[in-house]
Amino acid sequence: METLWNALLGVNMRHLDVGGVRTRIVEAGSGPPLILLHGTGGHVEGWAHNVRALSAHFRVVAMDLVGHGLSDKPRDLAYVVSDYTAHVRALLAALGISRAHFAGVSLGAWVASWLAMESPDLVDRMVNCVGAVFRWPEGEQEVESSERRRLIRANNALTAVTRETVRARLHTLFHDPTLCSEELVDLRLRLYSLPGVPELLPKLHHMIPYDSPARQRFGLTEQHLAKIAAPTLYLWGEHNPAGSVAGARRAARLTPHGELIVIPDTGHWPQWERPAAFNAHVIEFLRRTES
Repeated sequence: METLWNALLGVNMRHLDVGGVRTRIVEAGSGPPLILLHGTGGHVEGWAHNVRALSAHFRVVAMDLVGHGLSDKPRDLAYVVSDYTAHVRALLAALGISRAHFAGVSLGAWVASWLAMESPDLVDRMVNCVGAVFRWPEGEQEVESSERRRLIRANNALTAVTRETVRARLHTLFHDPTLCSEELVDLRLRLYSLPGVPELLPKLHHMIPYDSPARQRFGLTEQHLAKIAAPTLYLWGEHNPAGSVAGARRAARLTPHGELIVIPDTGHWPQWERPAAFNAHVIEFLRRTES
């Protein structure tokens, strides 16, 4: 797989003021806007193998969410879903975008789903990639697994930011950990080692446990899913450790205009493990608005 440098060669990377938050974005292409939202603890480089392919059809904007990557990290935020949706709304305003497509991985898909419920006028079509934050009436059993427990242990281990703990956390995102490059480990280690970041990481990760107050408050219930009016593609990794294909299929049925595509042999980061398949599915789904 090509290096991050080559993958992002030629894109525009800059910072801009977004509602008082200095925010890093990556931009490429023209046409209908497509906003890319990363997962918990993530950053724009997680989309390195997608931006240029998607920019052949869309005006692509990938952002570091508040508290993440090289964006500002205010200490007074709770870092709950409503903080992130406010940041995304402010980004659209700063860029003069009145309506956009969204593709989100994990936390990013969670944020996009709430944005679609709260501000349906802003969301055209949405790709929910492994955003397994569903709250079913029967509880957590559907998402409980040894892989999920390993993911939570890896998050908890980040109280000590070392090359080993960062690598272990990244490996939980992959069905095939050999696809997690050491370059990616290097990058995330540097981002997590910035002043103040190690102390902030527990706050960024606090919504991951199923019984956390923020997850109970913002988890996507059956009633929430029924309120999502935007056409939504649940683009799922076959071996996603955070939620099963069965759960995604259930969510797609409950979402009024939902559908499911499963990418084989991938985990929580199909956009990295199988970028060609991921990009093709996103392009096909989002371009249906042009027909």
